[in-house]
Amino acid sequence: MSFSNITTRLVADSSVATVAALVPVWSENADAHLIDRAGEFTCGSHAASDIQIGMTGVAPRHCSVCQHNGIVTVVPVAGYPVWLNESAIDVPHRLQSGDSLAIGPATFRVEMRTVAQNPPPVTPALSAELVEKIERLEQRVAEAESGAAVSAPSAFFEARLAEQSLRRPVVPRRERELIEREEELNRRSEMLQQQLTMFKQRRQRQEDRTLADAAALAAQQEAFEAEREQLLAELQQETDRQNEQLAA
Repeated sequence: MSFSNITTRLVADSSVATVAALVPVWSENADAHLIDRAGEFTCGSHAASDIQIGMTGVAPRHCSVCQHNGIVTVVPVAGYPVWLNESAIDVPHRLQSGDSLAIGPATFRVEMRTVAQNPPPVTPALSAELVEKIERLEQRVAEAESGAAVSAPSAFFEARLAEQSLRRPVVPRRERELIEREEELNRRSEMLQQQLTMFKQRRQRQEDRTLADAAALAAQQEAFEAEREQLLAELQQETDRQNEQLAA
């Protein structure tokens, strides 16, 4: 930021601006809605609407009023009735002072109002001496940032760098390669050990499952054998009874 062109800003009067206002015609006590900024103003019964209309027959999002470069336009939403000067519209129309805008059962009168804006702040003039000091300070800062005023490293930092380089261990290339290879072998060994552990656990689960299946099969076979012995005994009893009847 340069202070070479600093001037005094003077404001004679408060600036004014013309904004559109939607004035409700159904109530004298209702507040007018000012379209006092650029952008979209949603109109509807929803609580989040910019212009909320709490009437039966007004949709949550009924239409929009947009302001761009001082031009105010009403934008209908398909399916919801909007009238401009007692004519139904379904496409955007520009609003002018004196228009009658009906959003469902709610009718507004369009007015162009003049409102005062906050004046810009007044910046006091700076003395020539202060401006010169600021310019010299800016020049020094610019030189420092560009590297013109950056000096070579001091002896203190050079000594520290040399000390650190002496303390750093010097490892021959061959030894460093061996160390890296040993670390790689250790990582592979750990991976193989983990795989072996997982294999043993999986084999143990399979053996346990096989033993459980074998025990279940043996129990089932014993049950079959017991049932077979019982059937044979019943058959032998029936045969003996029939032989006794034949002998009698």
